[in-house]
Amino acid sequence: MTGAVMPANADWVIRYEELDIQDGLARIQLAELPKKENVHYQGEDCKAGSRLINPGLKISSAEIGILATVGKAEVLVSKTPKVLVISSGDELVGVHETPEAHQLRRSNADVLQSLLQDYQVSLQSKHLKDEIQDIQTQVSAALETYDLILLSGGVSKGKFDFIPEVLEKLGVEKSFHRVAQRPGKPFWFGAHPDGCKVFAFPGNPVSTFTCALMYLRPFLDKGLELQEQAQLHAVLEEDIEFKPELTLFAQVKLSFNSDGRITAKPLLGNGSGDLRSLAESDAFMILPSSSSCFKAGESYPILNFRKFYGMRG
Repeated sequence: MTGAVMPANADWVIRYEELDIQDGLARIQLAELPKKENVHYQGEDCKAGSRLINPGLKISSAEIGILATVGKAEVLVSKTPKVLVISSGDELVGVHETPEAHQLRRSNADVLQSLLQDYQVSLQSKHLKDEIQDIQTQVSAALETYDLILLSGGVSKGKFDFIPEVLEKLGVEKSFHRVAQRPGKPFWFGAHPDGCKVFAFPGNPVSTFTCALMYLRPFLDKGLELQEQAQLHAVLEEDIEFKPELTLFAQVKLSFNSDGRITAKPLLGNGSGDLRSLAESDAFMILPSSSSCFKAGESYPILNFRKFYGMRG
């Protein structure tokens, strides 16, 4: 029987397939019998005092099996935050609605919720009209209930971009508003004295996605004490010119060259509202504001959002 305890005076375990059994007599069909063949010693996998699971590791089915094997029915884990996603905008309608000429289906909240699924957080979502008093009332209540609020839209310079004003009135202390990057320049971040953190993303979908990957994902990784991910780099396949003094998050398609290095082919999108282009991309290449011309063959960091030969997506 596989896994059975060997008798104390036994030297070998012979597989059934290597026996010829006739008339109640077993003959071994092996020329040699190496001692301790097919024997798994007690404590051989891991010595007493050895670490079985490293801290900061997200528990998967593999870790569940280890914990069950050593009799650990309960373990200490990081507490996941209670999160509320709020999108806003009169021009936005739900996914099942047919938009009129002046409307769009809202997608940012769905993108943020999808990203958060990897963290198994307690999550709720709502959509608000561009009515400042309603936004203030809803955000005020949320500050008392949630650990993290993610707002989408209303942070730029438009007529109905009330979010920075509302957050200031509610006592949320701004850490910064606007980042020298494209896409995602209007991004806002702050914290309430009672502890709730607020991420306010631009309304354009690609901007929200970029800022969520660049700022929200590392924030959650750090807060949940997850293992730090290695920074990946890729070799640019084609020249890119970008004149504004902003960090550019260029959409790229990844592959491997003959040397086994990751390469990145730039993809032209149609601005920060073009979600379709993301479906063809694997990552953003982070191109620094210190230069305006990026040459093929140069290596730059990437922010990947799609699983690519085992890389985090």
